[in-house]
Amino acid sequence: MKYVRLIAFILLYLAVYFIVSNYISVLFIVLSLIKELVKNPAALFDEALHDKINLEIMYDYIGSSIWFMVAAAVISFPIYALILRLRKKRITKFCEFHRISFRHVAITALMGISLNFIVEYFVSVTSLDDLSPYVEQILNQIFDNNDFLAILISIGIVGPFIEEVIFRGLILNELRQNMPVVPAVIIQAILFGVYHGNLTQGIYATFLGIVMGLVCIKMNSIWAPVIIHMFFNSTSTVLGKLVDPQIFVRYQYLMLFGSVVLFIATSVMTWRDNERVMGTE
Repeated sequence: MKYVRLIAFILLYLAVYFIVSNYISVLFIVLSLIKELVKNPAALFDEALHDKINLEIMYDYIGSSIWFMVAAAVISFPIYALILRLRKKRITKFCEFHRISFRHVAITALMGISLNFIVEYFVSVTSLDDLSPYVEQILNQIFDNNDFLAILISIGIVGPFIEEVIFRGLILNELRQNMPVVPAVIIQAILFGVYHGNLTQGIYATFLGIVMGLVCIKMNSIWAPVIIHMFFNSTSTVLGKLVDPQIFVRYQYLMLFGSVVLFIATSVMTWRDNERVMGTE
């Protein structure tokens, strides 16, 4: 019975953000279609014009999708808080919004940056992008149609925050209350990978989910994976806008080596800090 309850809550957490996101998307498409049909009533009878309008709407939709994510996050978070309140729990306590030291902020930020370079190199050498070619096209369109600040806020800050609340906050802690840590971390990581909806991101997101799940538990705070996730996403955003891509090609092995060393160093520091805390209890 407890596992039925567990599955029900996990599905609820996933459904809230999914439904809100899709509701906003559908609303945008419907309103855009109505607006275009008012301007061009002939599209109701002209199939070619109707198809052209649909393509324009979808193009605008993809370009505006980052703001749908922001809106969905703003709407979903209080819904999650309400769900937990009905269960007589506080979202800040259940998701472990505990303060972390400046040292841990620095460690997790550097870990996020190093993971970005490692994953980018892995994707490039394995041609992982070929598994989901449309994903890169969509991302390029989003980057082309939005300015740097908009991308940084949505993809670099808001998106990582709400995803961490869902997966390392709600789902991971729900799992930890019903099973040992290892399967809990693995299950939430797999769900995080599946959530991305494509093989390319799904594969490396599962790996990232495991890392961020472990760090969350070690540091006893959701802010740790939030910072990792934010710096992981923001690194691509910042470097993609400000740095010549040829620099990455020229120094890829040096950057990979430095990133691996940095990831190992930050992982060791995370583990040792945890051991010190445990030793003082």
